[in-house]
Parts: sequence; C-alpha cells; structure tokens
Amino acid sequence: MKKQVWYGRMTFGDLLIGNDTYPLALVHEIRCKVMLDEEDIEVYLDTYGYDSYLVPSEFKGEIYYTREQ
Repeated sequence: MKKQVWYGRMTFGDLLIGNDTYPLALVHEIRCKVMLDEEDIEVYLDTYGYDSYLVPSEFKGEIYYTREQ
C-alpha cells in the first residue's frame, strides 16, 4: 500500500511539559511529496540525498512547521 512521504529537512524529538513527553516533528523544509510503497521509502531517501523524511499518516505526535528557509 502506498503512503504519502515528505522529504526535506525535519527535526524529530520529544517535547517535555511537566512530567509528560510528546513526540514532535519540526518541519523546516519540504522538498518533495511522493506516494511510495514502504520498501521504497529509504531507497528514495538515499537515491536523492534528502536529509530526512516524514510519513504524516504514521507519525504519532505533533507536527510543527518552522519559518526557517
């Protein structure tokens, strides 16, 4: 089954509020959005030399967009 994958510059981590942590993705730049099969995601990353990727439908956390260019 194909999934939408975002490639570009992203930072992943956890946001700590009190004693609770929340997964977080900071999207600095989306260079490409493609529909791919699971087995092709890493291959595409390596082939085109992107910094990182995000599969929004599978990410179990908050996604924030920075104004950084």
